[in-house]
Amino acid sequence: MRWILTFIDEHTFEFEGMYTMVHMDKKWFDADVDWRPYLLLPDEEPPARHRQSKRFVPKTMFLAAVARPP
Repeated sequence: MRWILTFIDEHTFEFEGMYTMVHMDKKWFDADVDWRPYLLLPDEEPPARHRQSKRFVPKTMFLAAVARPP
């Protein structure tokens, strides 16, 4: 709550523009499992899916940042 209150101007009680704020988020995705169905076009070949171990599934992390341009 204190963090949110730092964005309020004490004199006008209005929110300050967050023009210097950068919002970041990360998301982890596991590798696709072998049994999950998918759609293919009629002339496409199914991709080869194999994994060395089902206990240790590879993960991929995506990091996204959103900011206002200068």
